[in-house]
Amino acid sequence: MAQRAARALQLMKEFAASRLTQGRFDTAALSKAKIVDGSEGHVVCEIPVSTEVLNGAGALHGGAIATIVDSVSTWAVVSVGNNVPGVSIELSVSYIKAAFPGDTLKAEARTSHVGGRLAFLTVDITNKDTGVLLAQGKHTKYMSVPKTQEKS
Repeated sequence: MAQRAARALQLMKEFAASRLTQGRFDTAALSKAKIVDGSEGHVVCEIPVSTEVLNGAGALHGGAIATIVDSVSTWAVVSVGNNVPGVSIELSVSYIKAAFPGDTLKAEARTSHVGGRLAFLTVDITNKDTGVLLAQGKHTKYMSVPKTQEKS
């Protein structure tokens, strides 16, 4: 069991690192993210709030929070089943409290269920130091089967 959890954690770290070095949209919000724990279908990471992802009021932008929900839940689900990231079909975020530069977020994603084609995930984002809940996300993904495994 511990070996399986360690393999899942390593897979998530490798997947996240490969995504964050591609200079894509999620790089600004997640470039300093550090995966600190995980197991199959579950990941915990810490993310410092930087000035690049603030809104006009000086707080963490809601779009950055949605990006964190999207990406961190994908990191969790990639460790389950066929190790594919899938594609989003629904994502929702409840914004509860603000975060500011200097804060460190703790984002914890859990895979609730992976079925034949759909995966359901949840993400809690808290202030690492205070434990205060900042946002909650739900993510539904279509888990496409790699071309080599599709039935004709």
